[in-house]
Amino acid sequence: MPTKKRNFTEEFRRVAHLMKDNGLQARQKRRFNCTTDSQHNYPVYPFGSFVAAQLMGTFKLEWNISLKLILVSIIGGIMLVYGSRIAYGCNIGAFFSGISSASLGGWVWFVSAFAGNLLGSIIKKRLSL
Repeated sequence: MPTKKRNFTEEFRRVAHLMKDNGLQARQKRRFNCTTDSQHNYPVYPFGSFVAAQLMGTFKLEWNISLKLILVSIIGGIMLVYGSRIAYGCNIGAFFSGISSASLGGWVWFVSAFAGNLLGSIIKKRLSL
């Protein structure tokens, strides 16, 4: 029985020494449970859906993107890059840090982003994308 004068490290060392002398090891808790059986002799296909579609004869490449949608997407991407460059950083950071610090810039960003989304929705509807 340990006395109250001994500290934790002395007791820990004593227990570790006793376990080592008796050939015992502490059992560590597993960090994860294995949910798949990887020890099998079957071939592994990294593109399972592709192989399944090929075997069923239903695989077909399709291109359903119009040229108008590609051009609008490129223009929108260029506008996003330009906007983030003139704003000196990330728009989400500008929103969260600006609103949480109650700065005028954060609220101006919020109103501008809302108006830009409305305008973008109207343009998308008119272009019938």
